[in-house]
Amino acid sequence: MPRYLWPLVCLALIAIPPSASAEGTVNVLYAGSPVNLMERSVGPAFTNASGEQFRGYAGGSNKIANEIKGELRRGDIFISANPKVDEQLMGTAGGDWVRWYILFAESPLVIGYHASSKFAADFKTKPWYDVLAEPGIKIGRTDPKLDPKGAFTVELLALQLPGIKSRSQAARS
Repeated sequence: MPRYLWPLVCLALIAIPPSASAEGTVNVLYAGSPVNLMERSVGPAFTNASGEQFRGYAGGSNKIANEIKGELRRGDIFISANPKVDEQLMGTAGGDWVRWYILFAESPLVIGYHASSKFAADFKTKPWYDVLAEPGIKIGRTDPKLDPKGAFTVELLALQLPGIKSRSQAARS
C-alpha cells in the first residue's frame, strides 16, 4: 500500500503511574479520525463491560504527542493515526511514554466534494488528480504539524501534483 494511503491507527499504552487516573476512570487520548467510533461505540462498550468510566480526549496525533511530552496531558491509553507518532514517544529520547504499540486499523484518505461545486461534474468524468490541479479549486486539510492525515495529504499532493505545492505557496505570499 502506498505511504500516502497508510494512515494507520495505532494503539499505544502509555507508561504512566496508576495514580494518573481517578479510581475507576480510564483516560484515553485518541486521534481525531476515530472520534465517532470512540465516543459512540468503544467508550460506551468499555464502560458497560468493565464498569470503569471511559474519559476520552480527541485531537491531532502530533498535537497530543507534544502535549504528552510536555506533560500537559496524561492518559492511560494513547491511540494515534500514525505509528511514527508512537515511536517519537518511545525510549529515553521520547520520554519513555510509550513502551509498545500495535497496529489495529487503517483509514484511507478520501476526496469529498459538494454536489453543487463547480468541480462536481469534473470529479465524475476526469481523474481526481486532474481535477485537483485545476485553477480555482480549494483543498481543505488538517494541519500537517498536528495531524498525520494533514501530513499524508501534503505528501500525496507533492507526489501526485507537484505544481499544487508551488501554486499554494504563491497564494500564501
